[in-house]
Amino acid sequence: MIDRLTMQSSFVKQVAFDGPENGSGEMEVIFKNGTMITYVGVPASEYLLFKAAESKGNFYASQVRGKYRVKPDVGNTQKEKA
Repeated sequence: MIDRLTMQSSFVKQVAFDGPENGSGEMEVIFKNGTMITYVGVPASEYLLFKAAESKGNFYASQVRGKYRVKPDVGNTQKEKA
């Protein structure tokens, strides 16, 4: 299942999840500055919490950044600085 959502956020532009509803998958985060990072092994429940979070930037900083493996992507400059 691929679910993509445009965020109402000053920091995160879009987030997408590709994986089973009750398992883990890949979560792609696209930031307002154009940076895209794909995280691997993210539980679907974490994606749902991200979508529902009042502050997407705070949720990303406290619950996502540094907690999941970043998928290498040749040709894309993914850095976990965002």
